[in-house]
Amino acid sequence: MKKLLLLPFILFYLGCALTNTDNNACTGNCKNGTGKYTWKNGSYYTGEWKDGKRSGNGIFYYSNGSIYDGQWENDKRNGTGTLKVYENKKLIGKYTGKWVDDEMHGEIILYDENNVFLQKLQYFHGKNIGSSDK
Repeated sequence: MKKLLLLPFILFYLGCALTNTDNNACTGNCKNGTGKYTWKNGSYYTGEWKDGKRSGNGIFYYSNGSIYDGQWENDKRNGTGTLKVYENKKLIGKYTGKWVDDEMHGEIILYDENNVFLQKLQYFHGKNIGSSDK
């Protein structure tokens, strides 16, 4: 459970400040369409693009094994999405909920590594403002 409480701090380091700057790392259409872009650190995104930015539905695979699957706007997580956080190739938790400008916002549901419901968390622009148990 202690590791799960650290997830908000892990999320900070998993931010998507990566930008699309090397056309050679793209397969498909990473300008306006659907494509896959791979960063030098091994992270990659596959999904919809608009004006060279992640926009629409897509999946981001972090180099540490974590995965965000959800909606994007202007190169940031925006809308509904799920973040699965992995450590040493083992799932340690999953957040499902709403994202605004790359930050959790609203009700986020936290699951453990076995996909068992743990609690509902209330976030306001990336900050946990409350929680409730089952």
